[in-house]
Amino acid sequence: MKRLFTLLVGLLLATISCHVPAAGQQTLSVGLFPNLSARQLVETYQPLREFLELRLGRPVMLYTAPDFKGFVSRTQSGEYDVIVTAPHFARLAQIDAGYQPLFAYRSDITAALVVPAGSRIGSFAQLRGAKIIAPGHLALVTMLGQKLLHDHGLDAGRDYALQETATHGNVALAVLRGEAQAGIIGVLPLKQLAENTTRQLRILSLSPAVPSQMLLAHPALAANQIQQIKEALLQFEQSPAGQKFFQSSGLAGLKPVSAADLKQLDPYAKEVKRLLDQPN
Repeated sequence: MKRLFTLLVGLLLATISCHVPAAGQQTLSVGLFPNLSARQLVETYQPLREFLELRLGRPVMLYTAPDFKGFVSRTQSGEYDVIVTAPHFARLAQIDAGYQPLFAYRSDITAALVVPAGSRIGSFAQLRGAKIIAPGHLALVTMLGQKLLHDHGLDAGRDYALQETATHGNVALAVLRGEAQAGIIGVLPLKQLAENTTRQLRILSLSPAVPSQMLLAHPALAANQIQQIKEALLQFEQSPAGQKFFQSSGLAGLKPVSAADLKQLDPYAKEVKRLLDQPN
């Protein structure tokens, strides 16, 4: 079933391609971190797929996985030539599987601790005993939010109850419905919510920023292939399709990945590896 899920995404993309590469060219597989539904990933990354296919002169197919754990497993086993993934998963892919960082998106990741606009909660101390809702425990935003709370003397299970939900939008809705007293949500997803929703929320505190999602290449790719992919990505950034992509997504563009960026992610890569190694 999971393999069928992956193939369905690829087949859907293939049916809407408008460019036919030269026959005999090997397909470039691009793995997409499943932070959105398969359909949303298709709609979001179709312009990039078409551009890469045209510039590289070879078929490009997008793939994903049903969940974070499955995506990491497929990354580690080398199923993808290029990956677009969360930064802590990117660091893990680099360390454990030798993937080479190409670029990061310019829009950094920050976690926001939100409460209803009319809530009397105005300090961390007032969150003691509260229920706080967040995306899944493997999500970097959740880790950033938990660290923010920890740095202010609050730990999950002892000082507050942590509840998980599937999406950032669900976090906002749960807080507004009174199902939780506070929520942990990414600043970018928060900005992308309907104005009527964001107007009813108040940011109590923000975490420090960390690098955004990253694009990495499999170590088996030849150096000239990696260089061609990097050049094509930079050309996409400057193209009308690329500018529309980065503006609509809020990702702001591409930037190089520094050694300091990667080092900053080490604690989160270590934690996500620990969580992934736990039995289901």
